[in-house]
Amino acid sequence: MKKILKIISIVLSIVSFSIFTSAFAASNLSLVSEVQTAGIGQQFSVALLLDAEENINAAQGVVSFSPSVLQMVSVDNSDSIFNFWVEDPTISNNAGTMSFIGGSSKSIIGTKLKILTMKFKAVGVGTSNIKFSNGVVAADDGIGTNVLSKVTETGISVSGTVVTPIITPTVTPIVEQPKPVERVPVVVKNLPSAPKLTVGLYSDETKWYNQIGEATVFWDLPKDVISISILVDKNPNGKPTIFEKQLFDGKNIGSLEEGVTYVHAKFKNNVGIGPITTYRIAIDTTAPLDFKVQMPEGLKISNPSPVINFSTNDSLSGVAFYSIIVDAQAPIKTETGEFKLPILEPGKHSVLVKAFDNAGNGAEASLSFEILPIASPIIKFVTQPYYSDSDNTLLVRGAGLPNSITLLSIVKPDGTVTTRASTRADETGQWEYSFSETLKNGIYKIIAVSQDDRGAISLSSVPIDIVVKTKPIFKISIFEFNLLDIIILLFILLIGSFISGYYFFRVKSERIDRKIFITKQDVIKVTDMIRKDMEDLKKALKTKEKFDEEFAIKELDENIAKIDKYIQKEIESIGR
Repeated sequence: MKKILKIISIVLSIVSFSIFTSAFAASNLSLVSEVQTAGIGQQFSVALLLDAEENINAAQGVVSFSPSVLQMVSVDNSDSIFNFWVEDPTISNNAGTMSFIGGSSKSIIGTKLKILTMKFKAVGVGTSNIKFSNGVVAADDGIGTNVLSKVTETGISVSGTVVTPIITPTVTPIVEQPKPVERVPVVVKNLPSAPKLTVGLYSDETKWYNQIGEATVFWDLPKDVISISILVDKNPNGKPTIFEKQLFDGKNIGSLEEGVTYVHAKFKNNVGIGPITTYRIAIDTTAPLDFKVQMPEGLKISNPSPVINFSTNDSLSGVAFYSIIVDAQAPIKTETGEFKLPILEPGKHSVLVKAFDNAGNGAEASLSFEILPIASPIIKFVTQPYYSDSDNTLLVRGAGLPNSITLLSIVKPDGTVTTRASTRADETGQWEYSFSETLKNGIYKIIAVSQDDRGAISLSSVPIDIVVKTKPIFKISIFEFNLLDIIILLFILLIGSFISGYYFFRVKSERIDRKIFITKQDVIKVTDMIRKDMEDLKKALKTKEKFDEEFAIKELDENIAKIDKYIQKEIESIGR
């Protein structure tokens, strides 16, 4: 769209022969609402305004709103700064958006310039921000430079108070007034032609209008005309007879009454009086008569697509069509007073019917009702366990209404539906279905809903949990082990063995260290004993007495024997 807008801007720039520098001032867009709070049913307007500090020639964007709180009734671009539309304003009340692409054959600059006016209706309690996105304001520079720098948005808070809409006629001020014409008429040989009449406030003779205001009739004056005769009445065959004393290019005929009014005019020149032109103006500012919406089957029914009846009259322009809005969805147009609603889910619903006459006046009536669910199905069997890596099928069996359709869904824990299927119950209400789809490992829920041939549906069944996993390699009692479980178990055993060996050798090493320390202390003690025996032997040798020598040698020999035996014993115990 932006490329289209640039092409439009380039073409318009060439047509307008505009010359600009490479520097552009900012352009700002503003959404301005006439109210900040509203009640249910209240209508209000929001204008999209442009502040252009430099010449521009096109704009586009998307206005968004909350469709559960607001509905856009209409868009008026009749008094827009743009004189053509590549994309007419398009409303989507389902998505809550309105998009447009508009342009002008001339450069535009100024403040508070109106692009369009949107009419909203409050339909739900809450707050809705009215936002503007994907905005482009194209400069008239030959390349469509986007000079949009700021967007000011708005918001509406809707309360639960119901506001009855009041239809008031549109009053349009007269801008242009007739001007006197002073000139010397041209002498001709033929009668004057029939006047070509235009009425700015009522520009189409074939239409009905709900506008009231000062109406002015204009005509083009041929150079030979010397006077004009005007008559305003209710007679389509009226004939004007009185000619104006002064020549004007138009006449203010004042505010007209409701109904059909005719303006008759004829010219006079030097030859005589020309043919009569009659212009029709049809005005209807009164809404159609109040009416009611009725549902013959009742307000609590199991039929998912009930019929509603409604009818009204309009004494002037007549009823043109009805607009039906179900649960604040997109309106449906019909010209008859009977309508079959689309298939609805169980629960409470509302329908709003608007009657429009040929002038655009509207009256509305609403109705609240409840669609009752049919009996819910029961899931009796689900394949358990279900393995993701085998060719076993996921079989689901259950019971419901005879010959009904069972709608099955497999749902993830986050509510995402992974698989949908349907099957029909037999004459006894029994049904079954085998899912062929492969599911990834995880926990799922299986939910069933019944639907009859009318389209009526039930509430959801009690969900059944199903665990999808890998098929085990072997089982021990109630324990199942698949390849991943075995790998994890072996890993745990390996880590456990490593930790056990580490602590075993660490404890054994600490025990050896303690024994070595004890042995070392004992060796030191024995060495001290031997050293003492050696000293005693030396003394004995000096005394030259045989008894002392023998005693010292005996003590030394005994101590050496003890240390030999002790050291062998301690060395053997260190390794244990």
